Amino acid sequence: MGSGGPAGEDVSTNSDGHIDSPKILTIDPKIAFGRPVILRNAIKTSAIAERFQAGESMADLAEDYDLEVFEVEEADQVRSPA
Repeated sequence: MGSGGPAGEDVSTNSDGHIDSPKILTIDPKIAFGRPVILRNAIKTSAIAERFQAGESMADLAEDYDLEVFEVEEADQVRSPA
């Protein structure tokens, strides 16, 4: 049985022992012309990365976009072409 994940969801492990976690990002040609976005609200990862690189904190970005900090961190890891 799994343990609580970052947002309280149940997290389990797969047969290889890796953690199965909820999907945070998606790339879908029907959303933002196929650019990476946060799944639950379609915010482009590039918008988050640009603001973080400009000096805004992860906590401020999470508050602005109504996200959890771990979602902002994940989005910042994906560098979308401008």
